[in-house]
Order: sequence, then structure tokens, then C-alpha cells
Amino acid sequence: GGCLISHNNVSIDHKQVHLFDLKVMLDGRILIAGIIQDGSTSVAVSLLHADLSTIWVKTFDMPSFPLKLTADLLDEKEIALAVQLSSSVVYSKLDINGSAVWKKEVFPSGLTELVGFGNMVYTKMGLVMNCVINGNQTTEIAEILNSDGSLVSTHLMDDGIQENKMMDISSFNERVHLIGAVKKSTGVFELVRKIIYSSARSETEHSYAIS
Repeated sequence: GGCLISHNNVSIDHKQVHLFDLKVMLDGRILIAGIIQDGSTSVAVSLLHADLSTIWVKTFDMPSFPLKLTADLLDEKEIALAVQLSSSVVYSKLDINGSAVWKKEVFPSGLTELVGFGNMVYTKMGLVMNCVINGNQTTEIAEILNSDGSLVSTHLMDDGIQENKMMDISSFNERVHLIGAVKKSTGVFELVRKIIYSSARSETEHSYAIS
């Protein structure tokens, strides 16, 4: 097991691309997204066949130098793309051919890291970002309207006393699933898994002590 079946080098106009995200569709097609390594402010999104041949490639210019990006499939019909800049996150929805449906930008206070962007409930999407507020590590969740990208609400996770840092998200059954770490007010660290349906509320939370 574990034998390499095929591989391919990714470049855009003969420029290297730093890949940040990859998603595989049910029919084997592969979505990849990354930052073009040419000193520009461009990011690239591409859809590949299962044999890694190219279906399409799209590039998008950002307002400033991109630091990180995430991409997710929305029921395999659309694509959620988010790009972290120095003090903001540009988030957009693409159709399955890579054309932009809408694009917006948000400026969270104390932004440190983009975590992810994807489906939250039937008409809304969730944008998850790690931030530092008043010296404490926390996570901000933005609720986004699917139809036009309008910002519905934003909330900081939990009570503001314990510290949070989310590592990754996934979307399943019209919920955002988050995984990360929590530092309790007592100084104890725990791994945490949350399921949320809005920026303000967790539906389910599982925590695991780190010994």
C-alpha cells in the first residue's frame, strides 16, 4: 500500500504555486487553490480531472500580498474561497467553472490567522478567523449570507475568559465543524471539537483533556 499512482507539478504561466488547500469531489475531480510565487498579489484556483490534467485555472488579484487561503466545495456546485491579507480577509463565492459570483472583504480586530470558510446553514456561510483581543487568543466567527456575501453577524467564541485557537473547519449536514485548542482560566489546555449553526451559538461541543 501507499504506492504513488501519479503526480504533477503545478504552475501558472510557468510560475510556481504554493498550494494551501485541496478538495476531492465525488466523481474524482480535484479542486486546488494556492498563492502564485512571483512576488505579486495573485492567488490561483484550479479544477483538475482525476488524472491531474487541468479542466480550468483562474487567477485573482488581491488588494495586498496574500498570506494564506482556504477553499471549500459548496455541495459540489459552487466554491467558497477566502484569502488572508495582513489585516483583512477577502472572501468570495465562485461558480463551479471558477467565475466569481461575489467578493467581499472583512477587517477583524487583531487578526492572526484565517481558519476556514464554508457552509453553515442552508442560506448562510461561516468564516472562521483566529484573533488576539486584549492580549488573549480568541476565535471570531462571521455569519455570511450565501446569496450575496453580506455580513449578517460576528461573534467571539465563548466567554472571553478562556482562550481559543481553532485549527481547521469542515462543513457537513449544514453545520460548521471546528477543531482546535482551548486554554482554560485555570491554565489547563484541552482539545475541543465544536459544531455550530450560527456565529453566536454552538450546537455541540466535545472536549478532551491534554495530559
